[in-house]
Amino acid sequence: MSELDYDAQVDVIKEQNAPILASFQTSLEQAGLAKKTIKNHVENIDFFTEYLVHYEPLTPLDEADEGDVTSFLLDWFPDKAMWASVSSTKSYLASFKKFFQWMGETQRIPADV
Repeated sequence: MSELDYDAQVDVIKEQNAPILASFQTSLEQAGLAKKTIKNHVENIDFFTEYLVHYEPLTPLDEADEGDVTSFLLDWFPDKAMWASVSSTKSYLASFKKFFQWMGETQRIPADV
């Protein structure tokens, strides 16, 4: 695959991910979470989307699975993110829980995943 093809695919996936992130943010706002909490969850999931397109084989957010999350949390994040710590990992875990629960509730993924 040429670099142009890769960059074009990344752009397409980012366009696919944008409305998912926006809907997730809206659902958190409707749930009455604090603005700081909403911002943290959305930024965590958005950072994960960057991992999915740059360090995984071009995975859209709605196709991410348990293996992607595990690889991110256990391998990539502690090695690559300078701010990785126990508390930041717990923050990501909370964000993943909220996000994938919402994905199941909105039938973007099977509820039992």
